[in-house]
Amino acid sequence: MVINVAVILVIALIAYWWSNQGFFSALLHFICVVCAAAVAFALWEPLGFDMLLGPSKWNGLIPGSVLLLLFLGALLLFRSITDKVAGGNTRIPRAADLTGGAVFGAASGVVTAGMLVIGTGFIDIPAGALGHTGWGVDSGGNVHEAASAAEDARGDTDKDSAKYPKQLWIPVDTLTASMFQRFSTGSLHPDIGGKPMADWNPHLDRQATLLRTRLQSEDPYVATQLFQAPGTVTVSPPLRSIGVDDVHWWMVPLAFEKKGMDVRRSIAIGGPQVRLVGDSDEGTVIRYPKFWSQLTYSRHPEDGTNVPAKAFFEFSTENPYFYGTSRNDAEFQLLFDAPDDSFEPRFIQIRGTRFDLPDARDDESWEEFCLHTGAVGAGSEAGELWGGDISSLVDMKAGLPRGARPSISDFRGGSPQFSEQGNRILRAEATQVGNKSRGKGKLKVSGYGIERLVSRVDGGQARELDDSKAIIKIKVGPGTSADIAKLARRMGGDGEIRLIDTQGGEYSPYGFELKNDAKTTISYNVPISRWSDIRHRPKSDSNQFALIFVVPVGVSLDRLMLDDERIGFFENITAKPPRYR
Repeated sequence: MVINVAVILVIALIAYWWSNQGFFSALLHFICVVCAAAVAFALWEPLGFDMLLGPSKWNGLIPGSVLLLLFLGALLLFRSITDKVAGGNTRIPRAADLTGGAVFGAASGVVTAGMLVIGTGFIDIPAGALGHTGWGVDSGGNVHEAASAAEDARGDTDKDSAKYPKQLWIPVDTLTASMFQRFSTGSLHPDIGGKPMADWNPHLDRQATLLRTRLQSEDPYVATQLFQAPGTVTVSPPLRSIGVDDVHWWMVPLAFEKKGMDVRRSIAIGGPQVRLVGDSDEGTVIRYPKFWSQLTYSRHPEDGTNVPAKAFFEFSTENPYFYGTSRNDAEFQLLFDAPDDSFEPRFIQIRGTRFDLPDARDDESWEEFCLHTGAVGAGSEAGELWGGDISSLVDMKAGLPRGARPSISDFRGGSPQFSEQGNRILRAEATQVGNKSRGKGKLKVSGYGIERLVSRVDGGQARELDDSKAIIKIKVGPGTSADIAKLARRMGGDGEIRLIDTQGGEYSPYGFELKNDAKTTISYNVPISRWSDIRHRPKSDSNQFALIFVVPVGVSLDRLMLDDERIGFFENITAKPPRYR
């Protein structure tokens, strides 16, 4: 109610003022308003999101405030210019002067009020604080179009939908957003960046209210973030397939980093806070997620250990958010239904911030797609099936087994080599070290390393640890869902081991790590091609076994293979630099 009255007053006052100023003055002001809004929309995302938005407690104020300040600042500048250039008014009949002034004044009022409503919508204030909820979610968990005032008066909307959104009496936000979308592909096109608003930030009026479909607490200011800071989410290559009833589906894997988590180092995002924007025969299309999957852990019925499995969920009124409770990161796979087979996603927006999509993987069969998403087969006991998601078995810390901190003198056999600082293994061939060894001072060995030659100032060369290569350990021992020994036995006792990235790059193991109750055996910088090349293998369920790979930093892992049999696949796993500290 408050915002409706405020919108009407803004439009009425501006129309009244410019009707008295005359037709020509009102026309110039309308042009200034339109130009100021165009400038604000053009600069808003580069400034408000790319440059200023970050993981801080103030990020809820930045996007909306930047949009409003850009609009008001540009309007003040343009008005100052026109006041100096056009010093006097033209003379036309009084009636036409008043009418024309009122018409263009009202038009200026609609755009001004629309910019204020949209800008305020992108400021983190309690939902509905001004009496306007905008777009929302219906009882089925789907994004629901706002009911018009006329529909509401006739009772056309569901009587049980008190939570359904309501349009403004004068939908200035929708009118303004629609006008500039048309301008972006019309009179304001071609634009400098080649990314018109209609294609790259469509329906801002809807987004300004859908961002508020988030987890709320008793204190609305201590809720989840309204915006996602750039660079805090890694988007892996999407996957597409055709499901039952010929419905086309897209799965987009997301990995949230620690700095992108919410205040309490967890994550909770509503389905309408994420949208997949793309092209189809219908033009630009927006899709919201229908399902999501994530890795969970369940107790093994026999030994009580935690067994990783994918859980699959549907967005609904009772289940409107996807959660992550880890304090360091959170990974999800979101599923979107496509309108038709012509749909090609362009980018994904997460809480207002645009994230680029890598090239999609090849189309998968429906069975394969379900395996990736966890829609079927989730909860299978570890070691019974191969080929599933083994992302949880990856370790990129470049460290020794947990708890191991031996000194150099504790290593036996295999002529191990260490870095100049002495705390990184550069090479080892079946070298053994006791699990209870504890190094002291500078003798403590903390993990694996790779060296490279660098040029010195004096023209010579020096060695330093190379952080352009990732050191990746993948647990493939007994008790895991990637038990390579069991799979090798099923295949006849041997097979070529290959780690494959999403671009088709292949990598052989760089070594292995075998830990039993007493000691750990390490081979590192000893290239391995086949399973038969590994002489030290796990022999019991108490053994921990991991393959070590070295890949370029930045590549995304796709799958681990033994000959033509897939040991498992990866979601959201991008190679990171070793932790050399």
